[in-house]
Amino acid sequence: MVLHMSNDNKFLKKMVLGKLFALVAAAFMSVSSSATSVDNVSLRGAAVHTDTGREVYVGGLLLASGVSQSQTPSAMGGPRVQEFRILARRSSPRSLMGAIVLQGQVAASLSEPSSDVVAFASQVIANIPGSLYRGDIVEVILTRNGNTIARLNGFDIAETDGRSVADFFLGGWVGDEGPTKDFSSAIRGALDASVAARFNETSPNQTRQDELAAVFGPSEEPEPTVIEAPAEKPPVSRPEPVRETVAAATPQPKAPAPKVPAKPRPRPAVKPADDAVASIGITEYSERLAKFHEGLMIAVYTTVQYPRVSMRRSQEGRVEMDLTLGRDGSYRGVKAVSQSAYKALNKEAVRAVTSVAKKGMIAVDDPVVIAEYGDGDNLIIPVPIIFQLQ
Repeated sequence: MVLHMSNDNKFLKKMVLGKLFALVAAAFMSVSSSATSVDNVSLRGAAVHTDTGREVYVGGLLLASGVSQSQTPSAMGGPRVQEFRILARRSSPRSLMGAIVLQGQVAASLSEPSSDVVAFASQVIANIPGSLYRGDIVEVILTRNGNTIARLNGFDIAETDGRSVADFFLGGWVGDEGPTKDFSSAIRGALDASVAARFNETSPNQTRQDELAAVFGPSEEPEPTVIEAPAEKPPVSRPEPVRETVAAATPQPKAPAPKVPAKPRPRPAVKPADDAVASIGITEYSERLAKFHEGLMIAVYTTVQYPRVSMRRSQEGRVEMDLTLGRDGSYRGVKAVSQSAYKALNKEAVRAVTSVAKKGMIAVDDPVVIAEYGDGDNLIIPVPIIFQLQ
């Protein structure tokens, strides 16, 4: 969502809502991905996925040599990797997977996803401990032998036989129908080096990896530990009353040292779903969350005013805020977590969001909103405002 203003003295405001499956940039290139956990694939296309103005992830399609992204998903053999590199400061696994499944469903013109897709997405949701954070990498991988697995920062979190699930998810990116059409053009389109650079720069830090390693164990199986046979001790001379001649024993080949098998990586415990959202379908969860953000952005963009001084000086920028509300919707505070280069824009963004919240214009009674943004007794809701002159 972008606030556009004509640069004149009439102080005209125009509000444009961002589409659920909009994107801001794309790239078509072939560079190695240092963070991917699959060998012999390279980045061919990348695009930023936004939802009502919020940047959710930068997606990348990585293919083996000789495979073209102009082909249909079913014609793209493995290994193949579809990466979702998280840009949001925090997102629930349910929100991400709901949006991904919904993209595939619309692109395939299906009334509902298959049971295999739902089961795979449910595995991913259940096996991601807690939330997703900026820098996390969720991969959907079509293996060389034609099976589908999912990984979080290199840790296995889901798997299923066959390629139908992997093809379904990729269809959500490159399909020609529905709101994914623009994303399809971007993934297959001309090079935008800035998006490719952003893709490669988005990765988890060591602290995050240590947190996941405490749940999953090492991201790669350790080498088996070899237990060496104990060294032979020199014989101890003991006086014997009778000495006998003993035939020398025939040397026997030494038995190989036993190996200790590597311990399997532990799976995180399946988290019980919140009672209020347990019965809500994966795609319905995403749709209800998008509806909440659409209403929030309408309220904010009908309140914000482009500062006159910024218009005169042609100042533009993006301000990202965290809005804190009580669970009853009461205002608790606004914090700018990412500011533009201009004080006037930053100040106006905070003023507009504060005004909307204090007037009680934000309904937070949907259990989906509470489940997504609940933090103790509060809700912490991300709110972006983009100031852009026409």
